[in-house]
Amino acid sequence: MNGYGYQLLGQGKVDEAIEVFRKNAKDYPRSWNTYDSLGEAYTLKGDKRQAIANYSRALALTKDPDNKKRIEGVLAGLR
Repeated sequence: MNGYGYQLLGQGKVDEAIEVFRKNAKDYPRSWNTYDSLGEAYTLKGDKRQAIANYSRALALTKDPDNKKRIEGVLAGLR
């Protein structure tokens, strides 16, 4: 699912990608990666509020220190 969402992003179909990523997050609510991807799509759309909300959820779910550091950096850039 995520791959398809990124394919849509690559085609400039941001709204369609957001729908795919939202469905993926609904289907896999414990996956940090689904929220990370959704945050990225909202960032590309220019929706900072939704981007921050989804990156924050990804940060809360990930256990990997490298992912945490990267997401914290992204969040810092959005705030």
